[in-house]
Amino acid sequence: MSLTVHAPVDCGDLAASFNRLIQGELTVATLVFDAHQQLRLQSPDAARMLGLEGPFTARQPAKTFPRPIYDLVQKAVNTDPTASNTELFQRNGTPPLPLRLTALPLIHADGQTSIAIFIQDVSLARRLEADMRQLDRLASVGTLAAEMAHEVRNALVAVKTFVDLLLEQNPHA
Repeated sequence: MSLTVHAPVDCGDLAASFNRLIQGELTVATLVFDAHQQLRLQSPDAARMLGLEGPFTARQPAKTFPRPIYDLVQKAVNTDPTASNTELFQRNGTPPLPLRLTALPLIHADGQTSIAIFIQDVSLARRLEADMRQLDRLASVGTLAAEMAHEVRNALVAVKTFVDLLLEQNPHA
């Protein structure tokens, strides 16, 4: 999937509109690299999510970014324009943060291509998956306990019936 600008637009207006979109509407951090693999736009959360000092400088080369970002830009430019991967980022002494990185080509009206890298924190999704697995295990244990209680009760009913019959046959015993 790629985004195409169909009408001729002033690049300043397009950049300002896109910048407003990524700052206000999207819940992911965004980096946009031009055809020369230099940073053109960034969302305010990009540096924070990557655990780096920010904001980044204009026209900062992609090779100065963490290796997974650089590799994804290279992959998007050279082979797979809609590349995606999930990485664990070590962030300045904090536990690693799982981030999903997705590249999306932006094709301008003049035919030039930029690459947008979307950075999404997937730690909540992973936590929810772990919670779901835990709930599934607890449900399985609950089902097993209910089945065992049923089987024990069946055996006790048989013993109770047998004792009742004995008491009927021998009321003075």
